[in-house]
Amino acid sequence: MDYKKIEDLLDNYWNGVTSLEQEKELVEFFTKEEVPAHLKEYQPLFQFFQEEKEVEVSTSFEANLIAELEKEAQKEKHNEVASEAKVKRLWTPLLRIAATVALVCGMFFTYQNYSVEQVNEFAMVDSFDTPEEAYRETMKALKLVSKKMDKGTKTTIMALPSAGYMTKMVGKKKRK
Repeated sequence: MDYKKIEDLLDNYWNGVTSLEQEKELVEFFTKEEVPAHLKEYQPLFQFFQEEKEVEVSTSFEANLIAELEKEAQKEKHNEVASEAKVKRLWTPLLRIAATVALVCGMFFTYQNYSVEQVNEFAMVDSFDTPEEAYRETMKALKLVSKKMDKGTKTTIMALPSAGYMTKMVGKKKRK
């Protein structure tokens, strides 16, 4: 027999480019007793394929398989629910205790870092030396706000006529 053809078929088989007929030819070749020594290593693989074709599955196999899979799924679901409940029961009190400890520690360290004198010092800070100076700065800020408001008002007043015209046009189109 032409062993070169079998070797080429094997190369194509490992590359995944053989047809079903070519694969049948390989199975037939390797299920014979006489296989050359350099190809003997492939014989068990192709004999396995031939043997597996002959295996028959019982008629109730699929039903039994589905029943077993459903049982396992129910067990897993029950175990997940039970483990989640157990974890929640364990962690909830611990998290409450940890939150309480963190809150108390935060309050303690905050109180320790700020004395009453420091708090009063921040509350009484004044940015101006005299009331007249504070008054002048306040008036400057109010004039700036007034100018900006006037500018916005003028722009709005100028846009009102065209807005009225557009409103009339839209109203006419809706009536038609």
